[in-house]
Amino acid sequence: MLLVEDNDDHAELFVLSARSFSEANITRATNLTDALRIAKSQPVNLAILDLGLPETVGLDTLSLFLQNCPSLPIVVLTAISDLNLGEEALKLGAMDFLSKEEITPRTLLRSIRYAMERWAQKCKLEDSLADLQYFGSMAAHDLVSPLDAIQGFAQLIELELSKGKITTEAWECLDLLRSSAKRSINLVRDLQKLSSLGRKAIVKEKLDPNSLVEDVCTTLRETIKETKGTVEAMDMPPIRGDAGLVCHVLQNLIGNGLKYSRDGIPPVVKISSSQEDGLTVICVEDNGIGIDEDHSTRIFLPFERLASSKGTKGSGLGLSICKKIVEAHDGEIWIESSLDQGSRFFFHLGC
Repeated sequence: MLLVEDNDDHAELFVLSARSFSEANITRATNLTDALRIAKSQPVNLAILDLGLPETVGLDTLSLFLQNCPSLPIVVLTAISDLNLGEEALKLGAMDFLSKEEITPRTLLRSIRYAMERWAQKCKLEDSLADLQYFGSMAAHDLVSPLDAIQGFAQLIELELSKGKITTEAWECLDLLRSSAKRSINLVRDLQKLSSLGRKAIVKEKLDPNSLVEDVCTTLRETIKETKGTVEAMDMPPIRGDAGLVCHVLQNLIGNGLKYSRDGIPPVVKISSSQEDGLTVICVEDNGIGIDEDHSTRIFLPFERLASSKGTKGSGLGLSICKKIVEAHDGEIWIESSLDQGSRFFFHLGC
């Protein structure tokens, strides 16, 4: 914690109050120059800033601090007659304000907790907005692509029909048009599923993952037949989660293992489990094309597809949805993979 206060009496009062409920390290600076140097050179997770310092006064002090240390939450200290100043400080970017005359262990603890909670919410909101901006840009790009194709195929069909007959080329265009339309519909459905995850409350219940895998294999029976693939599952212990959502994760991971196979090698997908730190970790392993280790984190971002895959086989949202589902369960998902060596996806659903 960084205390920026030039008055010795006020600084002593603050330190004594803070020490009554916390053993956190408190570093003091008596001027803004030293405060900025400390904030940039030492680990600080909260700044307590007096608005009346030798170099600057009032909101100028806060503005300069925010410009130089935008990633540090701030609680400002004001005189009792400066409550309006404290409110203006909140508008400018401070997380809370506290009157020096009202500093007690209780009020200080309340202010620090409130400031840290607000800061956490602010960071979460900023991350969400950044994700939304990226998501919107990529969604627009991926949605426009098949729609452009639909428009082009429709124009070709119109040209063929103007000749007075339906040619082979026209029928081929119709097939391509249907394929593009299906891709657009699937993308929109995936977008709806992804957006709904942030609003849906997760209700965990006892689940049999063996039965879930059987259900998924039934759903994927045509894919298994087309790819000449094999799905093998070991006996797994019960887990707790939302049945529909966990099924979706398994279906996506198993489906990817079947689809992204190597040329001439029938896909084999194996599902197993292990116990790690009291958690049941599910593993979905395939013998497919694999991915470069450098892409092991990016693969879970929206619209990221396997660089080694041939053609577009999905909306690019599948693994992103899996990640959202697992995290909504307070769990974790990760991958171990190498090019042409297959992939192993691991996930757990928290406690």
